[in-house]
Amino acid sequence: MNTRMVWPSNPPKGCPLENSADLNGVAFTGRHAVYTTADTWYPSWSASGELYSPWTDGKVDTWSTGSFGMLAATGNAKILGDDPMNLEIVPIGSEFGFPFPYAGRYPCGTLVKDDVWYYGTYCVDETNRGLNWDILGPLVGFRTSTDFGLTWKDTPHSPMRPLFGESAKENRKVKIGKAHFVDFGRNMEGSPDGKAYLLSHGATSDHADLSWGSGDHIYLIRVAPTPETINDATAYEFFAGSDESACYIVDSTP
Repeated sequence: MNTRMVWPSNPPKGCPLENSADLNGVAFTGRHAVYTTADTWYPSWSASGELYSPWTDGKVDTWSTGSFGMLAATGNAKILGDDPMNLEIVPIGSEFGFPFPYAGRYPCGTLVKDDVWYYGTYCVDETNRGLNWDILGPLVGFRTSTDFGLTWKDTPHSPMRPLFGESAKENRKVKIGKAHFVDFGRNMEGSPDGKAYLLSHGATSDHADLSWGSGDHIYLIRVAPTPETINDATAYEFFAGSDESACYIVDSTP
């Protein structure tokens, strides 16, 4: 193997974590498969074994979507197969998500639990600095499907009145923007308490670097997912602490 394709292991001095006894290293082999021209895939493993994922900004089979502009849309797909080199991507459809007063509305956290698909979207803006979606907007909320993406019940929230009441306008910052579910395996079977956990980057400072892919802080939240609780801010708990004495606080604002 070409040694230039081996990922170097250079842990920082004083790292408290031991080297893995199972993984000796990471290398790029060059083996890959191309299935679509779309991006923003966040698969979730259902009880029946299929993976379900959002996607956007591209094409899957005959379906095309783009998450920018007033006709922003996000796609839905099913992923079949166990061999990553030989998967089948089945497009299911797409849904419009009005982004106003922002310029784009993209997929984020997605979860399939007990045959209910929870599909989150968040908003973004661009400035004239030539960067890519360099203003992170809020997590709008979750649409839900009980037939694996064939039909959807839209979130009761909107970009102007998002799930956690945050705004990115007038240089304000959001804490819960591009949120993603922690992967607990098939039908969330690995959850320690039956709750769904989400991680989101965000910030509070007016000077924070906060975009679709960057943020000054990381936030952890959790909820017992049902079609009723997923869009209810009061059903969420927010991590408050950094050691074994840390607790969860229940509040309607992160």
